Amino acid sequence: MAGILITTNELHSERFGTVFICKEDYDRFNELVADELSIRNYALKKTLDENLSPVMASYYYLAKRIDANKLPDSLEVTSPDSIGDLNRWFFNLHIVSEKMKSIIESVEDENQQFIDVDLLDSSGNHLGRYCFWKICNVVDAIKYESDGIEVNSGAYELPNPADGTHTFAVNDGIKLVDKTQVSMMAAWFDIRMNADIFVSQELIIKMKSAGINNYQISYFFNE
Repeated sequence: MAGILITTNELHSERFGTVFICKEDYDRFNELVADELSIRNYALKKTLDENLSPVMASYYYLAKRIDANKLPDSLEVTSPDSIGDLNRWFFNLHIVSEKMKSIIESVEDENQQFIDVDLLDSSGNHLGRYCFWKICNVVDAIKYESDGIEVNSGAYELPNPADGTHTFAVNDGIKLVDKTQVSMMAAWFDIRMNADIFVSQELIIKMKSAGINNYQISYFFNE
């Protein structure tokens, strides 16, 4: 049974607060912002050129790996007590503990990108070694005939086949994921669910067993 992962910070509409240590880090981050915008524009143009739905652009920009050279080696945390094993950052990136990283890699590491980062307090004291986590799996695995799924955009409505022209919203009810597409994955994005992060049953079980904190599974999907 898969689920949608959300951090405790997000549940309370809070951002994990960090500050760049130096201007060079800030400048490189701005380059990354420009890169991300360029990637999204390229993805949209590619789908238009190939006469595909803009929904399909998710395949290109969500799956692309982050340029590690444009991420900082260290960050100042504004509220050290807020650090959890799983912290939402920018660009669909999380900052995760080494324990969380090892759990993810025990399930799958092929399309999970990790980049080391040191977290410091305002006095420069070392709070721990963490990692940026980027999910690079992107699938089209939501079964459109599932109960609990509603079309929320696009020209076609159920029961027409999902053809890349619409996205889904989740409500109460049974929800189905095509297991053949997500087998062996720890975490993934689905192109019809925007930037929601799906995690496998195996990963959920291991996170609970290890006492991983600062997260909640907001929905469950039968596989």
